[in-house]
Amino acid sequence: YAGNNSCSEPAAVGFCSQEMLQKNGKSSQEEEEAGWGGDWRARERNARTQSSISASKEMQQQCDSLKLLRYPFCSIQALFITNRYDSNLRPGLDIRENNVTGEKEVVDDEPAAVAINMLIKNLGPIDEENMMYAMEIYFRQSWVDNRLRFDADFVNQDEIKVSISTLDKIWRPDTYFFNGKGSKLHVITTPNKLLRIQADGTVFFSMRLTIKAVCFMDFRKFPVDKQACPLLIGSYAYDSKNLVYVWWEEAKSKSALHQIPANVINSTSKNLGVEVTAMAQFLFRPEGVAFSHELSKLGSETRDVLSLTIPLERMIGYYLLQIYLPSYMTVSMSWVTFWINREATPGRVTL
Repeated sequence: YAGNNSCSEPAAVGFCSQEMLQKNGKSSQEEEEAGWGGDWRARERNARTQSSISASKEMQQQCDSLKLLRYPFCSIQALFITNRYDSNLRPGLDIRENNVTGEKEVVDDEPAAVAINMLIKNLGPIDEENMMYAMEIYFRQSWVDNRLRFDADFVNQDEIKVSISTLDKIWRPDTYFFNGKGSKLHVITTPNKLLRIQADGTVFFSMRLTIKAVCFMDFRKFPVDKQACPLLIGSYAYDSKNLVYVWWEEAKSKSALHQIPANVINSTSKNLGVEVTAMAQFLFRPEGVAFSHELSKLGSETRDVLSLTIPLERMIGYYLLQIYLPSYMTVSMSWVTFWINREATPGRVTL
């Protein structure tokens, strides 16, 4: 940031902060104490730094006069500009300087927790031949990243709505579906993603997906059978010591343990919302959906896995109209041949 002249541009006014100025000044002083003054490259870099600091101070006055720093996005954007945010490190995992040895070391406070909630927009089609089912959902995740906190009283805002391009700059969980056979992110007209950041560091991330998942079905009672189709959710790379998954209601009841605030934005108190339209062959009862949270052994590691089981009950009325009733009528019509004169052979053969 010290060597960047973009602070003189009007669009960068909001990124100027006193903390960044102090950081620039400190780095310049450290270079002088290290004896870099004799090197012409260092002198040029030093002059460029001092010029940038002067420009930053001037822009700082404009920032204060225009009060642009009251926008919380500026304070978060400053994290990325000054490289004080490392998206490779999960929340709860930080690099700090040891007070005794003075060396930098990785500090693991506790595993990060991700709360899951979803809204089923459409369910189906059900592919019985390949034992698969599809559904369109709004998949929502929420976690706490203390590095993204900002002063809500100072900026007069409790949350900020940022572009999805910010997702490439912050840490996010590598959530995937264990029994998934394929997925599609809706991109009409832009990628259907949403990102919100609260003052306490709570991150809310939502995206619209169409998922195809495996569902092993039992057809021994067809066409009065009932199926239970699961959806398994977990992390691809992190074990249970680094990343914990919890359902929405579970997160609220254990907010002190997993650091998930009770008032997660844009959410309800339910794990699942349903807006499913009627299906021709199956009846879906949302009240019968089962939720579970368990540990799964994957090789030598233990993963946190959330399970969502969708009950599907085959509608007998569909088969009565499409299969049973036509079959009954065909058989009944064939009985008419017994009341036709035996000499009317063409008529009996036609029936």
